[in-house]
Amino acid sequence: NPNQGDCQWMTAGSGIIHDEGRNHPGGKLHGFQMWINLPKKHKWTDPAYRTIRSNEKPHYTNKDGSVQANIIAGTVGDVKAKIQPVVPIQYIEFMLEPNAAYTHNIPKEMETCIVYVYEGDGTFSSKEVKAERRSTLLFSKDGGAVSFAAGEKGLKFLLLAGKKLKEPVAWHGPFVMNTQEEIMDCIRDYQNGKLVRAKPKELLAKSWK
Repeated sequence: NPNQGDCQWMTAGSGIIHDEGRNHPGGKLHGFQMWINLPKKHKWTDPAYRTIRSNEKPHYTNKDGSVQANIIAGTVGDVKAKIQPVVPIQYIEFMLEPNAAYTHNIPKEMETCIVYVYEGDGTFSSKEVKAERRSTLLFSKDGGAVSFAAGEKGLKFLLLAGKKLKEPVAWHGPFVMNTQEEIMDCIRDYQNGKLVRAKPKELLAKSWK
């Protein structure tokens, strides 16, 4: 089970069925969950799973310590994430001290960039768009960089960026495919015990270290 600050990274691919909510010790749980759609050509890739403990996550700190980032996927400054997803993305948790400011570079091919503020407040972009707790911002695809500044209470948020797949999406239960016909194939494979297409020993050999 994950502990405070840990990250669970899963590539569902061929065989992993997502299930959550069991064996929880009780009490409040504050966490974030993000789903990344695999391209059609990778839908049946071998499944993989890795837990990244809080003390293992690559961490960025600027010179005066006023801007910090936990890097789950992507790069901040010269610090790279341990996870290299099938589809290149950025998944970064930024934490700014009061009145701190920073500009984060985003690869040009990543046309979609979203920010979700979970604590504090601040402004984003040269237009100084205001955002506070529970605010979600979608940036223009003409960006290339995102600038932000914290307010008097500091600022904590998630930055998510990626390239548009431009493929149709079909979804049912735990299955995400491109067509309803493919969804029905998944259900039949699951019912017939054929959803896992890689042998267990092969999966162990390919597991992330």
